Amino acid sequence: MMSTELIRELTADKFKDIFSHSPKQVRETIFTRLAIRKKPTSTTKFTKPGEKNEERMREVHAHLMDNKDDDVADELLRNYFLKRRDLLADALDFLKIPHDHGLTDHEVDGFEKLSVSDAKKLSDQLAAKHDPFDVKLYLKFMKVPQA
Repeated sequence: MMSTELIRELTADKFKDIFSHSPKQVRETIFTRLAIRKKPTSTTKFTKPGEKNEERMREVHAHLMDNKDDDVADELLRNYFLKRRDLLADALDFLKIPHDHGLTDHEVDGFEKLSVSDAKKLSDQLAAKHDPFDVKLYLKFMKVPQA
């Protein structure tokens, strides 16, 4: 499953949560790449803090719902998972891939090559320790069979 398709499966609230895990510089780069600009501020209307960014975030979500853009979707998901390094570490430990608290320079194509029974074991092992939503999303992102 491609990253854009994973994003399309999310609720708007979950997308907002994932989007908010990206650093400001990454979010601004995405806004610039997609030509999503801040709306001019009205001098007669008080806007609540963060309202403009929420509006731009909704535009990114709408863009991903209507267009295949795996680069943007990949970046958002990678940043989300970087905040879940314990999950990454446990998954890499399962595959016996050397890592530094979830980060590795080694090839991680072993996820795609797991048998269905090993994929189930990995899923069960991770779900016992981590948020089941995060586990399912991560396994789909890593293209684990039957995730």
